[in-house]
Amino acid sequence: MKTKIIFAYPAMMIGGSTTSLLSILNRLDYNRFDVDLLLNTHTGELLNQIPVQVNLLPPAKKYTSKKSDYLHRLLSPRYIWYWLKSRSIIRKSGYPIQGAQYREWKDIDFYRDIPGEYDVAIAFLEGDRCKFVARHVKAKRKIAWIHVNYIDAHFNPEYDRDTMCCFEKIVTVSEICKEVFCKSFPELSSRTVTIENILTTDYVRKRAGTESPIDIDKEYINLITTCRISFDSKGLDRAVDVMSQLLKEGYLNKIRWYIIGDGEDKIELEKMIKQGRLQDHIILCGMQINPYKYLIGQSLFFLPSKHEGKPMSVTEAMMMGLPALVTEYGSSHEQIRDGIDGMIVSNTRQGIYDGLKFIQEHPEKINTWKKNVLSTDYSNSEEFMKVVHLIEE
Repeated sequence: MKTKIIFAYPAMMIGGSTTSLLSILNRLDYNRFDVDLLLNTHTGELLNQIPVQVNLLPPAKKYTSKKSDYLHRLLSPRYIWYWLKSRSIIRKSGYPIQGAQYREWKDIDFYRDIPGEYDVAIAFLEGDRCKFVARHVKAKRKIAWIHVNYIDAHFNPEYDRDTMCCFEKIVTVSEICKEVFCKSFPELSSRTVTIENILTTDYVRKRAGTESPIDIDKEYINLITTCRISFDSKGLDRAVDVMSQLLKEGYLNKIRWYIIGDGEDKIELEKMIKQGRLQDHIILCGMQINPYKYLIGQSLFFLPSKHEGKPMSVTEAMMMGLPALVTEYGSSHEQIRDGIDGMIVSNTRQGIYDGLKFIQEHPEKINTWKKNVLSTDYSNSEEFMKVVHLIEE
């Protein structure tokens, strides 16, 4: 008899967690597993990448965002109860509830219960997906996947404590994420394991192809970033400030920075680039369904993040032969050998300044790092077997 599994996820948007989910779905043995996928909405650029063997369930949201449904939600006793509960938690803990947690009680009456019972239910994203699986899905075993550094991402553990206790296993994507999660939930330490996001070099290079869609000037040090345009987590704003300062000091003549992605701060980012007169040095390429091909011909992958879980974009770039220049987020030393296949700078504005100035003064370092990157295999296929073992445990 097949093991019946359900994965719960928001939507098939472009991002590291979606790539990891697709990597798992594409490698599962469907002679052994019967897999359902439940999305909040059937949206996202990667929706057509779902394997044909996966049964895509109707959307989890039972109501739309129409005015009548909005009023229905506001008048729901459960909505009011959760709103009061969240206010109480914020007051007692002294700090707010993170957005992904906030969305659950905001949309509490928009979700439907899932019929039947599963052998394994997997909430493949932190926040509202965990609460959804805990409350709306029946399963013999439940597993939660945490892709962020719980504390750096400003999650409020008091709001999640009851929910996380419903899970037999909690998966984190790096050792530092596990350490931080266990500090927030010491009672769940024995249930928490680390499984890295799954990715292979062959997959990345095959998707990338051989030609870049942009004309790259080799006279420049070309930086590329693929990420959600969010100042709170990705720190793009402070990197723009640094580049503006370097321009004034005459240190930006040979740097171009390409940014692939979209997000809530895109308009503000465009304003900052214009105000800093950086249009010749920072190029916004927008959201791309296949960002891998934009990595071709670049000099360095640049990630000035304030906090991260374990960003797949860094590993993907290294699989394409690019060294990485990153700030010191929690798992940076798990991904990059500082001074060997890239450079890790302090997670400050000054650190970013020092890093960008260093690569301009020592461009020969980039070639050394590239040689080291090209001679290293960053694939982690063995992590997939940990997933299978976890499901069948």
